[in-house]
Amino acid sequence: MSVYRAARVYQVTKSTLRVRTRQNVSIDCHHGANTLFTEDEERKWVDHIVYMADIGYGYSLMDIQYIALECLFTSL
Repeated sequence: MSVYRAARVYQVTKSTLRVRTRQNVSIDCHHGANTLFTEDEERKWVDHIVYMADIGYGYSLMDIQYIALECLFTSL
């Protein structure tokens, strides 16, 4: 399959496909900073936040950020 056709079929830019097929960039690369919590810790946070919302105590975004920041500082 040509790069042009693959770009149309999978809705990916041609330049991205060219860079990846020429091996200029690792296939498993990701953008952004590394995460601060492990996947398991994040899953526990999500479960807790959903549980609290279900019982009627929803956290605001600011609350979640504050609690996460406190957890990071106490774990250092």
